[in-house]
Amino acid sequence: MTASIDETLLDSIVAGVLDRLRGASAPAPQVSPAKPAEAVVPKVTSEPFSLADRVITEAVLDSKLNGVKSVRFAPKAILTPTARDYLRVHKIDWTIAERTSGKGQNQSSRSWAAVIVHSTSAVDRVLTDVLPAARRELLSCPDDAARFAIAELSRGGIGAAVLLVTQTHRATCLANRHSSVKAVAIRDAADVNAARRQLRANVWCIDPSGRTYFELRNILKKLVSG
Repeated sequence: MTASIDETLLDSIVAGVLDRLRGASAPAPQVSPAKPAEAVVPKVTSEPFSLADRVITEAVLDSKLNGVKSVRFAPKAILTPTARDYLRVHKIDWTIAERTSGKGQNQSSRSWAAVIVHSTSAVDRVLTDVLPAARRELLSCPDDAARFAIAELSRGGIGAAVLLVTQTHRATCLANRHSSVKAVAIRDAADVNAARRQLRANVWCIDPSGRTYFELRNILKKLVSG
C-alpha cells in the first residue's frame, strides 16, 4: 500500500513539474505595436479661411492659420502692423469681407485688387470702407507691385488695380511694359478725371504718404464710381 501511495505521489509530482516546464517554454503572446498618432493635416479647400475676430494680431494669426494660404477677415476687421508683417512673411493672401448692410457697396469693387507696398492707418481704413471686397496683396517694392498687376490683368484675375506705393512713376513705367496694362500715376481725384478722358487706365498708382483718410477716400471713390 505504501509503495502504491509513493508511486502515485511521485507520478503527481512529475506531472506537475512537466506542466510547469511546458508553460515556461510556451511562446509569449504577441502584442501589436501601438499605431503612431496620425498627423493633423489642415483641410485644403479653394475657399479662403474665414476669421471672425474683430482685432487681428500676430498672435491671433499664428494660433489660427495653420497651413492656411488664403484668409478672409470679418467686415471692419482691424489688422495690427505685426499682423500685416505676419501675412507678408508667410505669403498669405487676404481680403476683408464685404458688409451686407442695406445700401451695400459698388459691385465693381469686387474685381479690384489693392496692392499695398506702403501702408498707413488711413490706407487700411479707406480700403475697408471703399474697396471692402477687393483682393489685397502686401508686397515689398514697386517692381513686385507692377509684376503682380501685369500677371493678374493678363490672365483676367482682376479688372483693375490700385498700387499704393511711394515710387508711383517707377511702378507706372514698369507696369506699362505689358500690353494688357494701362497704368497711370495720380495725385488727386482731379487726376482721375483727366486720366479717364485720355486713356482707359486699369492700374492706378497712388502715393499714400502724408495723405489723410478723406483725401484717399475721395480718390478711391472716384476710381470705383467710374
